[in-house]
Amino acid sequence: MNISLGYGHKTITFKVPQQNMLGVFESRQKPAIANPKLAVRESVRAKGLEAIVKPGDRVCIVIDDITRPTPSQMLVEVLLDELLLLKVNTADIRILSGLGMHRKLTAEDFRKLLGEKIVRQVQVVYKFIMVEGLAGERWSMVDLAWFWMVLMMLRRN
Repeated sequence: MNISLGYGHKTITFKVPQQNMLGVFESRQKPAIANPKLAVRESVRAKGLEAIVKPGDRVCIVIDDITRPTPSQMLVEVLLDELLLLKVNTADIRILSGLGMHRKLTAEDFRKLLGEKIVRQVQVVYKFIMVEGLAGERWSMVDLAWFWMVLMMLRRN
């Protein structure tokens, strides 16, 4: 049996002997959300972001790396809009990629993930040294999970 899998921006096909095939399992398709940006915005607002983020706070938005099909640009756009409504200064916002065991992202990777506007608007962290520098101060982290993204807020104790 021939099996085709998505791999990066390509598809690879390989043959598996029939006696080695247990079956092919596919994920169930769900209907598309009519307005995903609005759905994310409503979710963010429902979580009560205004209760924990105040003007002057430093915020770090953690996104997937380039190997995941997450709509990072749309998600970050919504979060930035909400943070700016809460009077968080763009100079106090950082974007960091949760790399796991993958390579660090380049400036070009961040532009592909987030778009030029976001990369110019807020600081993206290419090296974890910057985050370690912040951790040396007295900061606590509050984790809020939405979709496949984590918004981490660093607040002074």
